[in-house]
Amino acid sequence: MSTSMQTNEDTEQTPEATETALVDVSRLSKLYTGQQEIKALDDVSLKLHAGEFVVIRGASGSGKTTLLLTIGTLLRPDSGTLRIAGKEPYNLSNDDRARFRADKIGFVFQQFHLVPYLSVLENIQAPALTNPHVSKDDAIRLMEQFGLSDRSNHLASQLSSGERQRCALARAMVTNPSLLLADEPTGNLDEVNAEIVMKSLADFAQRGGTVLLVTHDLRNSEFADRTLKMSNGRILMEETGHAESN
Repeated sequence: MSTSMQTNEDTEQTPEATETALVDVSRLSKLYTGQQEIKALDDVSLKLHAGEFVVIRGASGSGKTTLLLTIGTLLRPDSGTLRIAGKEPYNLSNDDRARFRADKIGFVFQQFHLVPYLSVLENIQAPALTNPHVSKDDAIRLMEQFGLSDRSNHLASQLSSGERQRCALARAMVTNPSLLLADEPTGNLDEVNAEIVMKSLADFAQRGGTVLLVTHDLRNSEFADRTLKMSNGRILMEETGHAESN
């Protein structure tokens, strides 16, 4: 396909041409200082649209986790702007930004971050502390969806790694967020549980949610609409095209 044909096709079919981005990152930079200065983000720009599943790949230290945390409103950039659903969260007060984050964003991490002395159901319900729209029925539905009903009263510390990540994913989805941010969510999982997690994220995107996943695992790109590659705080490459995930 020629370059001109690709441009015409992009104009007609890509969400960038027809929709306002859910997430609009413009020229973000972040510098870590210590024994040596590290430019974790170097003038990064990125748009994410509703229904997109975007994977960012890169080696350790490439800046991908810093970008994820910045988009997640957890790490203030040194310069640049971030807009989510038309708002600039870093212009909000700390309390308002926390409420915005609880309403709009779900997080899934490699280390699960479950509360060990709470049960599976209680962990899934935990976002109700900051989001009044979370109900017990929502938590039970997701617990069933992720095959955890028979473990509902077990403590998080009693679960296998795969069960813990499924519990963490259910917790991230219980608020019905617009955006799911996942940091190496399959890093501690076997192949079967990794596929369950990736298919669940893909299903979330197919229902209209937006997923941004950072990983070093090439296999996770099979589920993505776009894959970006980061190195030294910059996005160097983009691949488009949705692979079959069934």
